[in-house]
Amino acid sequence: MTGDGPICAGCDAVVSLAGEWESIANKALGASIASAGFGLVGLLFNPCFMFTIASATSAIGALIALQNPETRRALGSRLALVIVASVVGLLLCAVQALWLFLIALVATR
Repeated sequence: MTGDGPICAGCDAVVSLAGEWESIANKALGASIASAGFGLVGLLFNPCFMFTIASATSAIGALIALQNPETRRALGSRLALVIVASVVGLLLCAVQALWLFLIALVATR
């Protein structure tokens, strides 16, 4: 035994899980920021509702990842950023949907 790695398979699993929670937390952070970005881009250019759908799914995915307490713990102080960016993405998605609905309503008159 060289002493470089964990002693048993259970310890190896615990070390592996700690890295996975950090990875999941970083992906949730990226998804929430992408949600706000898709929402902003979608206000100006939104072919076939692509950016509306992308904004909504990214925000929902980031918020679902926050259900796990280990993910919230791995985020630490970035937790508020994930929540705010996801909510902003969802609000921009709602604005896009309302805007497209109003355009369709005016076009049919």
